[in-house]
Amino acid sequence: HNNRLWGTNPNGEYIYASKQGNCFNFNTFQGLANDSFYAEIGTAGGFVGIVSFRDNLVAFKRDYIHHIYGDKPSNFTIPKQLSDCGCIDIRSAAQVGSTLYFLGYNGFYAYVGGQPQLISQKLNKKYKKAVAMTDGQKYIVSCGDELLVLDTRYGLWHRERGIGATGSFRWHDKLYIASDNAVYEYSADLPHNDFAWACESDIIHDDTFDNKGMTELWIRARIDEGAEITVSTSEDGGEFLERTVLKPQGLKVYRIPIRFINGEFYQYKLDGKG
Repeated sequence: HNNRLWGTNPNGEYIYASKQGNCFNFNTFQGLANDSFYAEIGTAGGFVGIVSFRDNLVAFKRDYIHHIYGDKPSNFTIPKQLSDCGCIDIRSAAQVGSTLYFLGYNGFYAYVGGQPQLISQKLNKKYKKAVAMTDGQKYIVSCGDELLVLDTRYGLWHRERGIGATGSFRWHDKLYIASDNAVYEYSADLPHNDFAWACESDIIHDDTFDNKGMTELWIRARIDEGAEITVSTSEDGGEFLERTVLKPQGLKVYRIPIRFINGEFYQYKLDGKG
């Protein structure tokens, strides 16, 4: 970072920086801007890792975050973030735009310099390890047999095909994901559009505890040739019942009649092809 090699001792008691321009020299202290640097850290436990973030550095322990500010020994400062929140797998740390994302004990967090924000509540699952990457807009993490993707533009999580990534690299405008025995191009242009997708709505209850009747569902969609959407509904947490299949008619509003059902809350599900 800024032409210095940064590191720590195993027990996490100190952070070190090499002399600027000489990654082998950690013992030059002449009062100059390119001197080596070290600082004592007053938090428990060893460091998980250190990453560059914007113009500074972030050093993670499992329960602490240390943000390292400055550009020379005379103005380096390392305040500690006492948030009971740290990183449990440094491979999960990735910067997307101006935000640093990482995996902590309670899930995935977004960090912009203050208190980290938990962003993975809707995944309804906790993870112990993750390998992160980005295509510039999405935070992409491989968690065993799952590939989780956070679209940072909309704050939406998606589960995609599991790859078991061990690392990644960017080449021009493409992201490539490495697994144990293959390399994949992310968001590749495939020769066909024959893939399946599905989504479920949030629970719809109109903010009342009373039973309500559902008679029709309106959906605005653009369905291209060769594609279709199967619409299903559920009331009060019951199984989803298929209502209709929407066929290609360009962009329009589809009206789906549903026989009168009495329930306190509802959901709809879309299963698409193409």
